Amino acid sequence: MVLTNNRINGATMDMSRVDQVVTVGARERWIVDNQHHLPHNLHIHNARFLVVSVGGEPPRDFERGWKDTVYAPPGRPVIIDVEFGRSSDPDWPYMFHCHWLMHHDMGMMGQFVVIDETQEPPTAISTPAVRANTPAGGMNGSH
Repeated sequence: MVLTNNRINGATMDMSRVDQVVTVGARERWIVDNQHHLPHNLHIHNARFLVVSVGGEPPRDFERGWKDTVYAPPGRPVIIDVEFGRSSDPDWPYMFHCHWLMHHDMGMMGQFVVIDETQEPPTAISTPAVRANTPAGGMNGSH
């Protein structure tokens, strides 16, 4: 996951886009690489994680234990082991975003869905909020 100026993985928030698909109960290793000159605080909904390292160093005492938000300093990749929730629904996404309000408000966020082994990963999201902001004729990502 690359954090830059108001973007995550090169994109700003699009409510109709699925940025990540995870399996219910999964544990994934995420590398949070802040390539911006400002720090970011990455928050993940419906998940908890352990910090494995910051800039190649073991986590400091206050970085240990279960978290839902991690401080990502510039130029020091943060490795986290993320555990996702126990509920799955391919139609209702959860968010991950910068917890710095200014960046959050400028669209520095994405969304993921949690599926089980019987569900197909969606290619797009069509929640009531997305449909309300989509002109007749299809989803265009505007909001």
